[in-house]
Amino acid sequence: MKLHPNHPFTRKATRIATAMLISISVQAQNNLVYVPGEGFRFHLNNGAYQFDFGGMIQPEISYLGIDGQDPQYFFANRRTYLRLQGEAGPQKLTFFVQANLNEPEILLDAWIAYKPIEGLEFKAGQMLSVGNNREMLWMEDYLSFIDRSALSQQLSRSGREFGLAVSYGRPIAGVHWTLHAMLSSGDGRNSFGADSRDVDLGGLKYAGRLDVLPLGLFTKGNERQMADLAGEQDLKLLLGFAGSINNGASDRVGEDHGGVVLYGFNGQLEYANFRKVYADVLMKYRGFALMGEYGIATAAGLEGLYSDPFGESPLQPEEISEHYNLGRAWNAHASYTHRGAWGIDVRLSDVQPEFERTGSLQVPVNSLQLGLTRYFSGQQIKVHLAAGSEEINGVQQTVANLFCQLRF
Repeated sequence: MKLHPNHPFTRKATRIATAMLISISVQAQNNLVYVPGEGFRFHLNNGAYQFDFGGMIQPEISYLGIDGQDPQYFFANRRTYLRLQGEAGPQKLTFFVQANLNEPEILLDAWIAYKPIEGLEFKAGQMLSVGNNREMLWMEDYLSFIDRSALSQQLSRSGREFGLAVSYGRPIAGVHWTLHAMLSSGDGRNSFGADSRDVDLGGLKYAGRLDVLPLGLFTKGNERQMADLAGEQDLKLLLGFAGSINNGASDRVGEDHGGVVLYGFNGQLEYANFRKVYADVLMKYRGFALMGEYGIATAAGLEGLYSDPFGESPLQPEEISEHYNLGRAWNAHASYTHRGAWGIDVRLSDVQPEFERTGSLQVPVNSLQLGLTRYFSGQQIKVHLAAGSEEINGVQQTVANLFCQLRF
């Protein structure tokens, strides 16, 4: 039914809506502000409750040249993020929701956290997994390059998991320790599929991380990005150790839904256990930053697995590499930021498969990237130019991109 603008119901609804807007405007006076890079901030009850609404866009021009092929040029908006976050001080609750409008499945993060005491936090929902390498703990708008390193791309996807997490941190004898633990569905983002028939596959995923800061805490938030935009006046050091076990992983990196097809003796779908272990270090001092990461991905629980539903082709040990990304990888990233305005980055990554055999999903990858960044307002507004070379399974390619980031 379509109502005419002069219909009595329409006029009454318009008056009510107008009155509500006026009331909200009066009550919100001096409480609604715009914070650059964080979006619109709305306070209630003298700051006891806070809501932020903002986002981020990353328009990009890129070049890709592959040996033996015509070069390719791209112009697109790499990411379009919208986010809503809030805090209820009296209840000690926070929440965060973030979506990428460039993807078919737009939901990235959606969690709620409870902090009963200082240093202790419980979290539930879809969030970045604590069991990944350091770079995978950073949000995309805090990366130095437009893409994550080869290590991150080959052993992870978005880094998000659906589950429960707990963390506890405290100083002991001048050294700050933080322990993280997480229990997730094991199927990554949106893990329960498109509808009720597309159920969660495999078992649960157990992840943990230990972070040690022997020289004290970083400037607030400076440990969540590569660039030393805070210009740490004293040397800061962060040592991290992380790992995860996905019992029955249905994805090649244990972070998605239904990409692996293996069977048990009864012809039902069965999966191997996918394991990842990481060690990383992050150092910052007066604009200089250095990060090193090392990761190993392996599979276990291969007994009783078959390549066919009839139980006629038992899975041989090295054949598991045809179903999961297995291997070792390292990433080294050096950065210098001059007075928080100009940044130079160099990143070198290498990934090697566990088994060198035809059909292995994990192939050798070697990558070198150089970047120059102009920060106009920290991570809020920046322009980045990068170029590099990457060799993937013996095929050389040259990449270059120019992108602008605007957080609003």
